[in-house]
Amino acid sequence: MIRPTDLTLAVSFPPSVNHYWRHVVLPLKRNTADGRQAFRVQALISEDGRKYKRTVCREVMAQNAQYRLSARVRIFVALYPPDRRRRDVDNYAKALLDSLVEAGVLADDSQVDDLRLVRYAATPGGRAVVTIRPIPAAPEQGVLV
Repeated sequence: MIRPTDLTLAVSFPPSVNHYWRHVVLPLKRNTADGRQAFRVQALISEDGRKYKRTVCREVMAQNAQYRLSARVRIFVALYPPDRRRRDVDNYAKALLDSLVEAGVLADDSQVDDLRLVRYAATPGGRAVVTIRPIPAAPEQGVLV
């Protein structure tokens, strides 16, 4: 049941976490104990990930959904993949939540206490329908309402 306080918006289907990150090997100015070049690996958001963030920002602005919610929230995501390929449903949350923060819908993705993703039938082009519901403040007993 959708409540008047719920925020529902439709955005493009997110990239998989496998395509959201890229790893870069960076040399360090020192050598290892055995004289070899030292390096570190850094994870960066890929071009696909940056493009998705820009797309979601445009879609959110078009739907006037820039609220910068700061309360604890419960999020339900209906995923409509672009085709019938096998996918792990849990690989799509990171790009989607980061993009909602970037677009100004959420203040931070750490405020999400309840996240549910459900995959539905494939839809040409794919999309994700996101419903965000503020969670009323509960007594300090660690109980979600």
